[in-house]
Amino acid sequence: MARQSRWMLGVALALLALGPGTSWGAAATTAAVKRENSIYLQRRLAQRISVNLKTCTVPQAFATLADKARISIDVQQRVYQLLPLGDRTLISARFKAVSVRAAMESIVSQLALRIRQVGGRLVVMPSRALRRTGRRATWVELNLLRAVSGSTVVQIDPQWPADLAKQLGQPIPAVRLPIVSAALQATAVAAVRRELPESAAQALDTYARALHCVWYVRHDRIFVSSAARWVRHQLHRPVFVHAANAPLQVVLADLARATGLWLAPAPGLYLAIPTVNVRSDGGSAEQTLAAISGATGMTWRIEGEHLVIAPPRPLSAVGPRPGDPIMGMIRIPLAGGIHLNLFVRKSQLSAAVRKRLRARLQHDLDMLGTQLVPAPKSP
Repeated sequence: MARQSRWMLGVALALLALGPGTSWGAAATTAAVKRENSIYLQRRLAQRISVNLKTCTVPQAFATLADKARISIDVQQRVYQLLPLGDRTLISARFKAVSVRAAMESIVSQLALRIRQVGGRLVVMPSRALRRTGRRATWVELNLLRAVSGSTVVQIDPQWPADLAKQLGQPIPAVRLPIVSAALQATAVAAVRRELPESAAQALDTYARALHCVWYVRHDRIFVSSAARWVRHQLHRPVFVHAANAPLQVVLADLARATGLWLAPAPGLYLAIPTVNVRSDGGSAEQTLAAISGATGMTWRIEGEHLVIAPPRPLSAVGPRPGDPIMGMIRIPLAGGIHLNLFVRKSQLSAAVRKRLRARLQHDLDMLGTQLVPAPKSP
């Protein structure tokens, strides 16, 4: 034991001798500090406390726990944007001789939140199901999320989760499920059974993941649908944006908060489009993105549960594609005797027009063929 202590002391003195200017010494010192902070946090979370949180706001509740346990608790701003009354949402709880970890888990489960340890502090963030509401949840939705998170699923039948209401013990409508084959339903149910017992929320996560879907609550109902369908639904949400020469990063952050979507910028987006001008008074998020796209050339695509926002294509990629010939010209008269010549390419024609053109072309070729047939010689 004494030899081990002398060895640890020697390592510490060696690190100090290297000094912060040495990259290896700095990295080792940083790792040691992080490890010590993590160990300290684990010890504080294991200690037992008694506290009475009587009708206090959520920020006050977390501040009281942080003070009692002598730990750092950071609450993401997104949390208050999704709770029914924001940072004025009230909570009541009483803990007697329970661990700090148990008290924290009890509070976050009531609010459909989750906690993550980052170094020597706790970070409180929304659960995925709460985040997918894309707005402030109603009390009905929060109570439903609380029931789903607080119930334990021990066994399920082949039709699960159609009978989830019975397992939760409350009269909620049936779960809206996607139309899948019997084989795919059996695969998803088997995936859930391998993880049991677990909470209903975790079981829904497993079920949706097996179907490549997501689940969320809306009003008093649980929905399971494809991620793309959920994204398209969120894009139909009304947004209010008044941006005059505003940074694109700020505008996209506002749209993300209004829709609950993660808008992932592609490399070079903010360099190519630093600022934008856009106004939306209740138009959909999709219309707002289309307005920005029309003015800047920005593009977006759905990938999983988020949108990838990309900068405009380079000029070399904007021109006509090979094999896309000009099919005609529309001459538009303007004021002052000026005419605008609008050239139409093949890719811009509708399928019906292209079909009629092919038929007309084939008819003309047939007529040309009859004219090329040599006339019979007279006797």
